[in-house]
Amino acid sequence: MKKLLGIVVLGLLLGGNVYAKNGKGELKLSQQTMEHLMIYLNGAGNPKYSDSKNKKNNPMVFVVSEDGNSSYYYFCAYSTCADANESYKAKLRCEKESGGSTCYTFAKKRKIVWVNSINTKKRNIKKKELQDPVYTAQIIQELGFYDEDVTQLIGINPKTGDYDKDKSITGEELKNQNKGNTVEQLEALTSLFKAGALTKEEYDKAKKKVLND
Repeated sequence: MKKLLGIVVLGLLLGGNVYAKNGKGELKLSQQTMEHLMIYLNGAGNPKYSDSKNKKNNPMVFVVSEDGNSSYYYFCAYSTCADANESYKAKLRCEKESGGSTCYTFAKKRKIVWVNSINTKKRNIKKKELQDPVYTAQIIQELGFYDEDVTQLIGINPKTGDYDKDKSITGEELKNQNKGNTVEQLEALTSLFKAGALTKEEYDKAKKKVLND
């Protein structure tokens, strides 16, 4: 009887419309999760499913761990999409990576469904609001989900919706800044090596890492 009951429950989970519960409470997103949310809302392009790498996808569901450190999401690359079970599958993937923290639905399509003391009416992010990624990030911040400086988020490519690693979210070029950081790090390593704080092997290993980052 127990075995039969287990089969029935499993059948419901696999065959029925099972959804991850919407989140509730004072959630704070980590920077990484916030950046994941930004590319989710922008429908980051996926050449595997699109005719063009510049074609954006339709956001379906974004799931977040209750500690704000882990997330998982699903896109749809087609004009018509069925969202049955996607939130539950995203929940399972999120919890696999969260180290035990329970995951709940944060957004359905572009509607923020996680309810806190500010987002009581489930804010919908409009496509026109995505034209300015800083403004979009500020909306999430004003809803109480992010406390850090939004200008420190990684850039978003307006064509693909994916990360633009050469720019910050404000559009500022990062290449010169990164070069400056590299020089400073190399100078610091050289000083430590000359002072005897690092062995030659440790110095070479650290130098290689700085140059490859």
